[in-house]
Order: sequence, then C-alpha cells, then structure tokens
Amino acid sequence: MIRAFLLVSMILLFVSGLAPSADAGSPVKKLGRGACNVITCPLELPEQMVRVYDPNGPFAAITYGLIKGVLMTGARGAVGIYEIVTFPFPVPAKYAPILTDPEFFLEDSGKPPHHAAPAPSQTPDDELQVNVLSEH
Repeated sequence: MIRAFLLVSMILLFVSGLAPSADAGSPVKKLGRGACNVITCPLELPEQMVRVYDPNGPFAAITYGLIKGVLMTGARGAVGIYEIVTFPFPVPAKYAPILTDPEFFLEDSGKPPHHAAPAPSQTPDDELQVNVLSEH
C-alpha cells in the first residue's frame, strides 16, 4: 500500500513538473525540440551549402558551405540528444533553447526562402506583347 502511494506520488510530481510555465518553455517543448533536432540534423548539410551558395557562388558552397554543413549537422544532432536526455530539468534556465537561429530547423519556412530568386516584374508574354506593340 505504501509502495503504491509512493509510486503515485512520484508520478504526480513528475507530471506536474511537465506543466508549461508562464514565462518560458516547457519540458514537453524541450523534448520535442530535441527530437526535431535529432531527426532534421542531416538536412543541415544541404541547407548550409545553399545558404553559402546564394551570396558567394558554387565554389564557396562546395568548400565553406560543406564544412559549415558538417559542423551544423553535428551541432544540431548533439544539441538534440542533450535536450532529449535533459528534458525534465530546466537547464538552461526556464527550458530555453540552446540553438536559437533557428530554434527548429527551417522554422522560418513561412517566410520566402532565403535562396529564392526575386519574382520577375514581367512575364515572357508581357515582354512579347510590349515588343510586338513597339514594332508598329
């Protein structure tokens, strides 16, 4: 009877610690963030190469982008494992994320991609129409 009471008490204490706090993250978010980081860490390799390619070109992407991608893959994977292992504990303070730029991989996906070309101001049909009209 005492064992059952202690077991129920420990479970309730543990579950109450999982409740989100008003000021920051929660253990559940930290666990999810860690799992997301572990799952998506291999995607850092091509993502960093694209980020370097856009402003610097293909040779920078193949060299610097590849190195940056390998390092970020390792960093995101290691941070993910750390967050999974330590999710019940508020370390760093208030379950704050370790990686913040971005906290989740491709978190800024609602914005236009950083590697997207600017939208053309005219379509090919518009250009054809303008050229045809200017010939007359």
